[in-house]
Amino acid sequence: RDVRRIPEAGADDDGAVAELHGIVLQQVDRRFDHLLAVSESTKRDMLRFWKPTAPITVVKNGVDRPQGTPERGPGLRLLSLTRLDREKNLEMTLRVFAGVLAKQPQATLTIAGTGPQESALRQLADDLGIAHATTFAGFVDARRAMDEHDVLMQPSRADNLSYTLLDAVAAGMGVVASNIGGNPEILPAHALVPLDDDAAMVDAVIEQIAPH
Repeated sequence: RDVRRIPEAGADDDGAVAELHGIVLQQVDRRFDHLLAVSESTKRDMLRFWKPTAPITVVKNGVDRPQGTPERGPGLRLLSLTRLDREKNLEMTLRVFAGVLAKQPQATLTIAGTGPQESALRQLADDLGIAHATTFAGFVDARRAMDEHDVLMQPSRADNLSYTLLDAVAAGMGVVASNIGGNPEILPAHALVPLDDDAAMVDAVIEQIAPH
């Protein structure tokens, strides 16, 4: 049978969206004998919102470990590598960077990616007084970007099991992400912060440059 991807209800989806997802899955559920989820979190959401009759098996995403990792010198070069839309919570990324910059004046932030929020995010960087240390890079080579930065920030409002986080860990980067979705299944406690807790993420980002 075919293998199809089912959209997941995000952390802040409202009831109408969850209901729509439920209708989609009910249609799929009648056509397929078995369903796959990429994380335990996704499976729980499927059971909660969609109530499928077909069994669900979790098969987690995986990535290839690169051949060696780059030597990273002193500094704090932060990276966001995602599409620029509401779900990815990039307003928090910029607010947190403002807090990091106040404590680490040599820190820099690269916002890699494009999307509908780009203009608003550029304006927010100006308003926060961090534009001089923030680069909106557009599309980049992901592997090269990870090699050239120290810490990846991803305070998303919804994630299944993020390939970006997996790639960053495999590349030897420090990682800080919101404690939602499948993130706790792949990241240690010191790399996770509550959603929208800016102060906690500032501390966690700075902690990433210390050995564990």
